[in-house]
Amino acid sequence: MANRAGAQELRIAVEQDPIFGPLILLGDGSVEWNKDSQAAVALPPLNMTLARYLIMQALKSGKIRGRSALHPLDIAGLSRLLVQVSNLILDCPEVHRLDIHPLLASG
Repeated sequence: MANRAGAQELRIAVEQDPIFGPLILLGDGSVEWNKDSQAAVALPPLNMTLARYLIMQALKSGKIRGRSALHPLDIAGLSRLLVQVSNLILDCPEVHRLDIHPLLASG
């Protein structure tokens, strides 16, 4: 079992949009989750720059917390995970939906 001390609970989801295709959503890992108001959204493919931009967008809009100086969010690690999720969606088009929850992120 993962060590939860100081970790932030996040959620990464993938959903299909009838117009744009797959969407990658990043938000807080709360139980009651409204993707329209509590998630930042990006279109794949994501590279490290676009993944970092998605995280910064989520931080600035208050969709996720940046944590404290003692427990900062690992932006580089989260960016790598978002790029891997993006690659999975593109490499396996039969994956229509994905929900990684809870995702424990710590620095």
